[in-house]
Amino acid sequence: MPDIKVLQHDEDSQEAIVEIATSLYEAEQAVPVSLNVFCHPISLPINSSKISLLGFLVTNIVSANALQAPVKTNNSHFSYRLSARVLDAQSSRVQLGDIDIVLDCPIPKDIPNHSYISFDVARLDLQH
Repeated sequence: MPDIKVLQHDEDSQEAIVEIATSLYEAEQAVPVSLNVFCHPISLPINSSKISLLGFLVTNIVSANALQAPVKTNNSHFSYRLSARVLDAQSSRVQLGDIDIVLDCPIPKDIPNHSYISFDVARLDLQH
């Protein structure tokens, strides 16, 4: 189950920056992952039993051979180069550890469900 930590919270605007920590399990090894995501509106406390994110301005979706740890990019505060397992290519749903992410663009038709992809994302938003 992912760990959630509120880094910044603005009560007036109901916005927050949240850190989500989980692990990728690859070849019997746990690789820790930490992502900063945007949250609006926020209602505290956040339930961490099922985390779902929205990925905005997703680009460069390519097939990958395995999961890799996220890489923070310099495009914005919430931008990353991610790899994930495709849950449902038709609805653009992927999984990163215990976290589901819905991408805002289609996954290429030649990439099947349960395979790995890597992609760039400009912003991650917490859905709750």
